[in-house]
Amino acid sequence: CVLADAVSENKSLTELDMRWNYAGECSDFVEMALVDLKDFCFRNMMFALGKTKPATPALDPKNTKFKELSFNDDDQKVIANGSVDSSPQTTPSLPESSAEKIESFYNTPDLFADQEPIGKLEVTIISARNLPQVIWTSGKDGEFMGLPQAYCTFTLNKQTTTTAIMRKDWAPVWNHTVSIDVRQVWQVCSLKVMHSKALHCSHLDDYIIGNVNVPVGAVINWRGVTLGADHTWRACHRPLQAGPGTIYQACRAKAKNGEETDAFETAEEAARAYDDTAFKKDHERAHLNLSGEYDYIGQHVKDELYPLNGEDGISVIGVQAGVASAVRLRLKFFSAMCNYLEIHLDKASCLPKMDTGLGTCDAYCHILVGDYHFHTRVVRNSLDPAFHQTFRIATMDAETPLEIKVQVWDWDKWNEDDHMGDSIIKIDTADVHTGKYNKSYNVLKPDGGHLQNSKKDPSMMHMRFSFTAAMHAEHCDDDQDDHLSNQTA
Repeated sequence: CVLADAVSENKSLTELDMRWNYAGECSDFVEMALVDLKDFCFRNMMFALGKTKPATPALDPKNTKFKELSFNDDDQKVIANGSVDSSPQTTPSLPESSAEKIESFYNTPDLFADQEPIGKLEVTIISARNLPQVIWTSGKDGEFMGLPQAYCTFTLNKQTTTTAIMRKDWAPVWNHTVSIDVRQVWQVCSLKVMHSKALHCSHLDDYIIGNVNVPVGAVINWRGVTLGADHTWRACHRPLQAGPGTIYQACRAKAKNGEETDAFETAEEAARAYDDTAFKKDHERAHLNLSGEYDYIGQHVKDELYPLNGEDGISVIGVQAGVASAVRLRLKFFSAMCNYLEIHLDKASCLPKMDTGLGTCDAYCHILVGDYHFHTRVVRNSLDPAFHQTFRIATMDAETPLEIKVQVWDWDKWNEDDHMGDSIIKIDTADVHTGKYNKSYNVLKPDGGHLQNSKKDPSMMHMRFSFTAAMHAEHCDDDQDDHLSNQTA
């Protein structure tokens, strides 16, 4: 299903087929796609042949083969009772205009238009870096290499959005945001970085610099985590520089009962096990689930640099020799069944001096919310570190209050990190929209008392919160309001 969608939508597979594997990022969604593969292919084939409302074929419970499938053409039965009729008069043949009908099928407004959305995907195209030189044409000078005038086109559900065209720049910044309905987890987000010869509009002959293909399932899944047949979560990791054929390593960690295991009760526990293994193997280059250098981290969100690939599937090398071109995307999925709390950690202030040499500290924070254990980036040599990171959690129950613990640590290269103190915040999600929790919080020492700097100023954590209710809850409220208004009328 994924590859068929990629061919029809993106005209290029690049590394898409390599990202969907049984032990990697999206294996549980691959399993879902394979289970529905027969029905998927049957429905699309019948639609392409002109049947706008194909009936779903009945499945034989014994061997799961199609019981009957026939075309409209007289005396052309393809399959009967799970077997193919080999007589000459029953050999299936496509109509002469099948190519045109298939092409028109792929040009329909939306492949999954008849399905209810499972959520929304908010896409922010932030910037690109290290774009390559492009060919310019001039009547006077002929062809020459120069800076690109880049813009992006993003496609999902056959809906396309286009950013502004940026004047000649190796690292253009767009900050373009769009929200699109998602109907299947195996649908593919396709982004193309283009070069335009004019600033005011794009043209059909614009040059394609590179493209990025991201399955929606890669945004929803924790990296490296999959759900097993025994309903336990597991994590598998393969080093970044591993060669072809390198197997995935099962990630082990201590469970809640204190025993080391590779099967976990929750996906968040498996995500932590993946992070521990990945950091040990890949060190600073590791791509982690609950930690990172970018602005957004957490559930159903990916804020990362994605390398650009050419139409031949080979990485695009930018103007800086040997360095791949990349585009930074922020992909936020809003499930119809989940509520989302975003914890914005702006900064800390008035921290005490922890490093004797420079008289400063290298601060970072742990944010603990239930099974979520987030880790901020390290801000070096600052007593007022600015983090500016957002951590996202999903919850099914919007009524239960949440307790958030923010631990402040000082990073040391040679010694163990120093635990400076904690801030404990209790939140009622129903009151988040009022802004009452957007304030500064005191930091308490591990052994008691308020954390202070050398001037006796109290150390503070400056935080903000935002809450997004589940889409189905909003619909239920609207329906209830309509019902009450009808009763009043």
